[in-house]
Amino acid sequence: MRMLFAALLGFSVTAMAQKPCGNTPAYTPCDIAFELDAAAAAQHPNPNLTVDVWAEFRSPEYKTYRVAAFWDGGRRMVFRINPVLAGEWT
Repeated sequence: MRMLFAALLGFSVTAMAQKPCGNTPAYTPCDIAFELDAAAAAQHPNPNLTVDVWAEFRSPEYKTYRVAAFWDGGRRMVFRINPVLAGEWT
């Protein structure tokens, strides 16, 4: 499975070293993490309350899922998707 960010809105982000979730079995969670840059972190000292960022993932059957990122401590935000179908996700 290959996942790409479809949308990141509201602030700039610095991508951490990303490991794609290739060959993730169906029903197995995949986390895509990134960190807020210093400016965004200064603007959002409580990102769990003030940051609204999301991505869209498209299944092999072309159904689109909108997934919100959640705060994982510090400046780290995470998208978590649990693919329900085998095949290529974008």
